[in-house]
Parts: sequence; structure tokens; C-alpha cells
Amino acid sequence: MSLLPLLPAKYKGHLALLAAGIIALSITAVTGEHGLFHLLKLQDEQQNLERIVFHLQQNNEHQRDRIARLQSDDRYIERIARDRLGLVGQGEIVYRLRSAPIRPR
Repeated sequence: MSLLPLLPAKYKGHLALLAAGIIALSITAVTGEHGLFHLLKLQDEQQNLERIVFHLQQNNEHQRDRIARLQSDDRYIERIARDRLGLVGQGEIVYRLRSAPIRPR
């Protein structure tokens, strides 16, 4: 004994068409051009872009700090001149040491 009454034969075709439509709509909602898979891909891409933006903002802040120090900190400028340009202060003596040649064993 079934809980639902049997459908007349003329409605069985409509029911099959409705079921096929629901299945097609469900498949399209998941795999379609703007479906669930596309949404997940977009969310992943957004997270990657947010990471890139965060790193770029940190880099910008670091560069702003360097600019401010270059504009106001004489010791910082001197250190950069010594490190990058190899400049020597007045009265300082530079010693250049040769590295020992590597002997094969």
C-alpha cells in the first residue's frame, strides 16, 4: 500500500519532464558558467589577490619608512653610503685582506 495516490497516466509525462528540468537546473547550478565551481574558483582567486595586496601594502610601508629615514637620519645615510658605495670617513684607514687560495686535497 502506497502513501501517495497513483498519478493518472496523463500526468506521468509532466512529472518526468519536471524531474528532468530539476535535474538539469541542479547540474547547471553546480557546473555552469556561473555555477558553484566558478564561485569557488573566484573565492580562491580573491584570497590570492588579497594576499598580494597585503604584501604590497607592507612593502609600501617599508619604503615610506626608508624615505622618511633618508630625509631625516644622517647616520642611516652614512651607513648606506658605507655599505653600498664603500665610502670611507675622513681619517679612517682601509685594510684590504686577500683571501687565502684554496688548495685541493
